Amino acid sequence: MTHTQTATVLFTDMVGSTELASRLEPATGDRVRQTHFGVLRRALAATGGSEVKGTGDGVMAVFSSMASALTCAVAMQQGVDEENRRSGVPVGLRVGMSVGEVTPEDADFYGDPVIEAARLCALAEGGQILVTEAVRVVAGRRAAHLFIDLGERELKGLPTPIPVLELGWEPLAVEAAVPGVVPLPARLAHRPAVGVIGRDQQLGLLADAAKRVMAGTGREVVLIGGEPGEGKTTLVAEAARTM
Repeated sequence: MTHTQTATVLFTDMVGSTELASRLEPATGDRVRQTHFGVLRRALAATGGSEVKGTGDGVMAVFSSMASALTCAVAMQQGVDEENRRSGVPVGLRVGMSVGEVTPEDADFYGDPVIEAARLCALAEGGQILVTEAVRVVAGRRAAHLFIDLGERELKGLPTPIPVLELGWEPLAVEAAVPGVVPLPARLAHRPAVGVIGRDQQLGLLADAAKRVMAGTGREVVLIGGEPGEGKTTLVAEAARTM
């Protein structure tokens, strides 16, 4: 028996990847691509999103929480924008999102929300997050996010036009340098909107090691391991920001 479930579906796409690859050295292009996907996956890890698959120049992910999905989409755009400012190599990101009943099958998901999210991602321009009306309805009136009505759009594979909205977001503020203080690298300076959850013990161990070193007891090396996407960078960044 096939079971359906309600989920929020998110698709991303790296804008102009072919043109970017053609004008960069292969090694540089690979680094830009790896960094881009690192930004996306850090946002997913911080918000509890599940990556379903890669789509060549993007990812497909699902969420059980609408609030987490919205936070993730904004964090992705903010992270890509921040990396663009740091690296000087502009990379565009477009995001499409929908919500509704989907059917999980063979490590993938099927249903109208999947089609809608994929088509909205293709319709978006760099820097845009396009969502369905259902996303706004599920988010509710108390959602802290701004939704901008764009009118109805015809999407390939769907029988009738659907109302499309743009999810608003703002770039992260550039913090002023403090005299005598060495700023953290850009990828460490940004704290995820949802914070660091369930890592109090590990943060305590890192803080204790830092205190011993600062007290002059000698040098220490702390090794942190884990599977990709488990939040190793997020953990280290949080420790660096609080010490």
